[in-house]
Amino acid sequence: RPAIVGDGLLAPLRAAAAPALGTGDPVDALLRADLLLHLPDALLAKVDRASMLEGLEVRAPFLERRLVEAAVRLPAVWKVRGLSTKVVLREALAGVVPRDVLSRRKRGFAVPVARMLVGALGARLEERLASSRLAREWFDPSYPRRLLSEHRSGRFDHARRLYPLLA
Repeated sequence: RPAIVGDGLLAPLRAAAAPALGTGDPVDALLRADLLLHLPDALLAKVDRASMLEGLEVRAPFLERRLVEAAVRLPAVWKVRGLSTKVVLREALAGVVPRDVLSRRKRGFAVPVARMLVGALGARLEERLASSRLAREWFDPSYPRRLLSEHRSGRFDHARRLYPLLA
């Protein structure tokens, strides 16, 4: 499995997570997979690229080795209770952090593809549809052109259909 973030950066995470997350508890198994696969190969890599693009310095304070080591040793019930996650963290911060912040849903860092398709990304898709042998031989490019036109007009959001053609 190729790692996007260098293995030198992952070594402390792997070392911290290994002992406590091998308990056989399903919550711990999922957290281990998240720590070792999804976090470094997807989330951290994307944040790293996006922050570098904008010249931002980003930190992940909850990934400090000693904190990870302490967190993975906690019982699963302190981490997840029903559909509530980060249980012990939320309880520890109650009264310090406003309640609406502690109870708010996760917000991701979605790429504004829909907005980008109105501009330069849409122009690139038009060029590809016009010049692509694949488009001429495998499908009728008039349909994606119509979707792009509707998307650009603001009548419909066809980003989920159009972006895969570009990718």
